Amino acid sequence: MSIVVEIKWGNNIYKDVSIDFNEDPSDFKARLFSLTNVPPDRQKLMLKGGVLKDTWAPFKNSIKTGQKLMLTGTADAVISGPTKETIFLEDLPVEEQSAALFPPGLKNLGNTCYMNSSIQCLHSIEELKEPLGKYIKLGQNYSSEANMIASARDLWRQIGDARSSVAPNELWQQLRTNHVRFDEQVRPGVYQQHDAEEFLSIMVQSFKAILGSTGSKVMDSLFDIEMEESFTNVEDKTDVIKRKSVESKLICSIDDKIAHTTDSLDRLFGMGASADSKEVLEVFSQKANKNIQGTKEIKMNKVPTYLTLQYSRFFIKRKEGEVISVKITKPVDIPMSLDVYKFCTPSLQSTLKRESTDTKKAVVENKDEIMEVEENKGEKTPTGVYDLYAVLTHQGRSLQGGHYVAFVRQSSDENDWLCFDDEKVSPKKANDVKNLSGMGGADGHIAYLCFYRARLA
Repeated sequence: MSIVVEIKWGNNIYKDVSIDFNEDPSDFKARLFSLTNVPPDRQKLMLKGGVLKDTWAPFKNSIKTGQKLMLTGTADAVISGPTKETIFLEDLPVEEQSAALFPPGLKNLGNTCYMNSSIQCLHSIEELKEPLGKYIKLGQNYSSEANMIASARDLWRQIGDARSSVAPNELWQQLRTNHVRFDEQVRPGVYQQHDAEEFLSIMVQSFKAILGSTGSKVMDSLFDIEMEESFTNVEDKTDVIKRKSVESKLICSIDDKIAHTTDSLDRLFGMGASADSKEVLEVFSQKANKNIQGTKEIKMNKVPTYLTLQYSRFFIKRKEGEVISVKITKPVDIPMSLDVYKFCTPSLQSTLKRESTDTKKAVVENKDEIMEVEENKGEKTPTGVYDLYAVLTHQGRSLQGGHYVAFVRQSSDENDWLCFDDEKVSPKKANDVKNLSGMGGADGHIAYLCFYRARLA
């Protein structure tokens, strides 16, 4: 059941505000925060007969459509720019008219570029939009994940409806409330810069915990990578110990020997130049009933729809008694497409539909699977190839400072990219993205996180 009311706050009147009695009052208060900038803990919504608290009673039976409700409470200070003269779209140069038609950017609320850039990368994932849009926070679910997802849902709606930059106030408040380290200030009123990967991990975990629990099958395969470690007994090659784990990203190390992303992946999976120096570890063998020396090999046993690569561009060192992060600026190329077939287990390889270079016909490496694929031509199958769809960059010399920006692909055209630099949105081409490899040094934009979308056939 839902109705439409008016909200009077001071001299302001907000018309056509919807109340859905199926949602939690905390969600409604969060929407009022977006309208008035009054934090939920300061809001007092009054109607003859009571004040709205943690339940709709006695409001549910008292409120009528069109009724006016009184809201009191002090708003947070609004970060605003200088007042400018109104400029109409048709009066702008052609280049600026095009810029005005791009998707909205996000306002920087004070060192929140790490959040803004991550949101733009996540917002481009179409498979998230439907389950997120349908999410309803039920009952007394006050978990940090539920609060984050409810706020993300409202922000996604704002971005979809907006024609100018959006202030992610609600999500930022929930982040600082539920993850207090993000509430740290370097001085009064100035919040600490944070690692974009840390925020991204919180969001991905929240998506999996909340949207996955609603029965959405999409979440099962969206981000998770199943890794399989095998240890072959150096004295008995038939004795192989296997372990499995789930990761949300692949870590790409960087040093003087790494020039390409594939070099780093070869090292991670013990292939290429790293194959001759495989790691030997002591592990327990059930077959030998004792600890043995095993040669380690690692492969992916399941791959996600969206594959995330994190470049290890920061390391910690001490300087004059202070612990600081230092940035590695060595250029490492960013492939527009990435083939991970050789990094997969044989069982996973057998399910991947490969493309013949001669005929461009999709075939399955395992011949036993060909008949089954022919019978299911309508179904899309992973190929083991991924296409770059977003890059999150860091500009600056340390993790505690600098600036984050998102480059997001808009279509299958490899030259159709947008750069989301907080509120500023500008078009980019494939060469602009390739130049994020680190050629500009610490003061230029360098790829920190790369996001790849699975190519299906």
